[in-house]
Amino acid sequence: MKERPQGEPQRTARVLAWTTLAVASCAVLHDLLAVVLDRLDLIPRLLSPSGLDVILALLSALVLFVLRLSLLTLGPAILLALLGAWLTTLALRRPAG
Repeated sequence: MKERPQGEPQRTARVLAWTTLAVASCAVLHDLLAVVLDRLDLIPRLLSPSGLDVILALLSALVLFVLRLSLLTLGPAILLALLGAWLTTLALRRPAG
């Protein structure tokens, strides 16, 4: 069964919705990881390294940093660009008739 072709505004709105969901999921993941790292006393483990703990603490801190970087810089920029594209497609839409 073939899908019906969608117009440009509907496609852009769908991409905007999925991107918003992805950014929101990253925000929830970031908050959960921050709480877990706080409960595991990340700073004392990094200050007094012992074996495998320091590697796990360092990797989890790097993941938290990457999530934070993407949420504070890349996520809003991508969402604003998609919102602008969606509004542009709505404004340039030709009237039917």
